[in-house]
Amino acid sequence: MSIQDDDIGVLRSLCPNDSLVTLVLAETGVTDAGVESLRGMTIRQLFLGSCQITDASAACFCYLHHLTDLHLEDTQIGDGTCQAIVEIETLEHLEIPNTRVTDDGAALTMNLPRLSRLNLGYNDKISDVTLERLSNKTSLREFLLKSTGITDAGLRHLEKSALIKLEVGGNSAVTDVGINSVAQIKSLVGLDINDGNSVSNNAIAQLSALPALCEKLIVSRTSITDDCIKDLIKHPFLKLLDVKNTQISEHGVERLREALPQCTIWSDHGTRLPRGTEYDQRVLKWTIAYGGKVSGFVTANGIQTLVSPKEPIEDSSFYITTISIDDASQLMDTDLQDLSRLRSITSLVFGGMDEKDHVTVIARLLSIRELKLGGTAIDNVSLRILTGLPTLSNLLITNTGITDTGLLHLKAFPSLYKLTLTSDQITTRSIPDINSAAGLRFLRIDNANVNTLALLPLLKNLETLELQKAHTSIEPAHIDDLHKAMPHCRIIWHGGTILPERL
Repeated sequence: MSIQDDDIGVLRSLCPNDSLVTLVLAETGVTDAGVESLRGMTIRQLFLGSCQITDASAACFCYLHHLTDLHLEDTQIGDGTCQAIVEIETLEHLEIPNTRVTDDGAALTMNLPRLSRLNLGYNDKISDVTLERLSNKTSLREFLLKSTGITDAGLRHLEKSALIKLEVGGNSAVTDVGINSVAQIKSLVGLDINDGNSVSNNAIAQLSALPALCEKLIVSRTSITDDCIKDLIKHPFLKLLDVKNTQISEHGVERLREALPQCTIWSDHGTRLPRGTEYDQRVLKWTIAYGGKVSGFVTANGIQTLVSPKEPIEDSSFYITTISIDDASQLMDTDLQDLSRLRSITSLVFGGMDEKDHVTVIARLLSIRELKLGGTAIDNVSLRILTGLPTLSNLLITNTGITDTGLLHLKAFPSLYKLTLTSDQITTRSIPDINSAAGLRFLRIDNANVNTLALLPLLKNLETLELQKAHTSIEPAHIDDLHKAMPHCRIIWHGGTILPERL
């Protein structure tokens, strides 16, 4: 692109009052001098991949105090930049593949308290030393190490980690032995072990022990054959399976498609797109009968289209992704059996559910990202059961039997980002438990009152606070005081939105 260093000043003038949130300068003519012009901006996501930048611009990153995502892939930065980056306490995602970063620079990321995703791929100076040094970094959830210098010995250090996504493909020294260590990471939802000639059917058998593997499994360019299909199909919630450049036959691909109908399968014999099952049709019918809403996808001519049918449809390709029922008290046991067989549902809204035991079925739906159970009979035990949902990021539990003491289970949700509670669940007892949810950034509170506001400054890491249906006793002066106590949090209430201040 034609953007150069001098254009940064123009960008700043076009975005007054620090309104620029995301800045994409990847593959432009921006150099170290241009990065200097970014100093002090309140950018949250910054993309500088493939730009002509080096460690000479490192000091500038210290002044980007609001950064949560930083992309420096395919640049000439090295350990010096890592030294500067550790000053950004808000940083959550760091992309530094194909740079000059070494084990020493990677070790510095231990000092980033909120770092959850680290991409060190294609850096040949990254070795097992880095795995050992970062093995105890509890905030780290996604670790990308493709084509580095790691070996089987290094992967042993990750066995007790809480990672949900791991990429170790392209490492010739990773064999079935190393994959056995990977199989000990029970929290994994996505795994890439492609381009490993030393990875065989035995490795796939070991991976069948991963209970939460539901996002992707990349095993292309490995030595696997049809003999491992029996183990591949033990991951019924997989969304993507890549078996290209393997010895999986066309017949084997059809076996995979039959067993994993709602998984996209990439193979040497073409791509198989997700399709529906009889259970999608059944759930569609009874959801509509109960006055609920459903959305999902249909496939025609190789193209998937999002639809929201108002009545049952005769299309075998249709599969459900979202369900919303205001009065779920109507659900019967047979309905729950149908629901348990869905494999692609990402959003579930059940109101009025009067059987708390139903959560045992919901907890089996590993693909759920959004779960709203307001006004239901669920309790503290129910919340503990739901911690088995590995990709749940948005949870609403208002007007339920879940008390402040039950919130101690929040720390066990690995992907929780947004949470909706009622004011009576916010107490001095529950504040530490809410803070223990390391990835929580958005908190919505229903029926907040003045007493609730007094506790909120004790919450850490929040980026957005929404006060829904706030009590009439809350006045602008109370919100002003809250803003002073939480200056770096966006506050939404019925009087408007207060933006965070600069650090």
